[in-house]
Amino acid sequence: MTTDCSYTPPQLARRWRCSPDRIRAMIAAGELDAFNLAPRGQRPQYRIPPEAVRSFERARAVAFTPEPVRRRIAPRINVESFV
Repeated sequence: MTTDCSYTPPQLARRWRCSPDRIRAMIAAGELDAFNLAPRGQRPQYRIPPEAVRSFERARAVAFTPEPVRRRIAPRINVESFV
């Protein structure tokens, strides 16, 4: 367990309800800033700083939600009147 307040990929995956592999893919693609604590040649041990999490969430946030469009229901035509 780390003493700093950075996130690991599994912790962030639980927060965002996705897989840790998706978090690692975002790091590899450069969409999410992180640093690697593992020595060269070993399996990566990523840590994501809280500032990177906040900036990522701000960039992905929806500015507003538009109101749903109300559609009118067409009046029913009486078929017997055309006979």
